[in-house]
Amino acid sequence: MLTFRAKHRSSDQQMTWQISAGQTLSLGRSDSNDCAIPWDRRVSRKHARVSATVNHLIVECLPDASNLIWQDGHSLTKVELASGESFQIGQTNFELREASELGTILEFVEAPASASTGSSMMLSDADVRLSLVSRNAPTLWSAPDEATLASKAIMMLR
Repeated sequence: MLTFRAKHRSSDQQMTWQISAGQTLSLGRSDSNDCAIPWDRRVSRKHARVSATVNHLIVECLPDASNLIWQDGHSLTKVELASGESFQIGQTNFELREASELGTILEFVEAPASASTGSSMMLSDADVRLSLVSRNAPTLWSAPDEATLASKAIMMLR
């Protein structure tokens, strides 16, 4: 699973989406898009197609897009992103990150305690905290800045 984030360059407007391998999303200013960017007039109503592979994101402008994708000083109609890479359309920056591995870790920790195996396991305090953070990861991912993220995490773990 990949995390795709859009953030307006000079305001606090931002959105984050989770995208899985094989999934395709629409990106544009209109609310009918899977990835709607209503705050940026330079993003076309129907601007691009966003497709995910196992660890990359392919973003391709639609024929009617009024502005191109900018990456590293180049204007492009198509870009392939790896985790940590970004591009820009208008005043909005888009970035790709790999989703947290906490879910995978939690599945490993909780698997022996499942009813299907018939066994049980005592979870340590750290395991319980990890489980709590994993279950509430979307709340943490939506934090607009590090201070809010820290505050949410502290409240969650009390």
